Amino acid sequence: MLYFRKWLCHYQKGFTLIELLIVVALLSVLSGVVIPNANSFMEFSTVNVANAELANVKTALTGYYAEHNAWPTDTNDISTLIAGTLRARYIIDTESGFVVAISDVTWSRVSWSTPSGPPYTQHGEWIRQ
Repeated sequence: MLYFRKWLCHYQKGFTLIELLIVVALLSVLSGVVIPNANSFMEFSTVNVANAELANVKTALTGYYAEHNAWPTDTNDISTLIAGTLRARYIIDTESGFVVAISDVTWSRVSWSTPSGPPYTQHGEWIRQ
């Protein structure tokens, strides 16, 4: 009997059921907000990576023109100037040097925005689908 009284008098460490239910409810609300937004963040980052690849292609185009005094027809001509593997084949206007079309695309969830022309006055770009 004395042992039982000692047990009742000591402060019990741990969480109550109500505290645990509140934590579970808060976590479910937070996950309900975060998970749908994570998909849009992934799509946004894919577009950014695709446009970064396009920026590398533009830089390689400038280098090719500096060496040959002419614009290449597509990215097969500048493959030695680009580090890594491209995820699309870019078609270049040989008169202006702008990237105007693509083929052999391996990107997902992005699409290509073709510039108006000819004559072309700007590069195309990757956009969200």
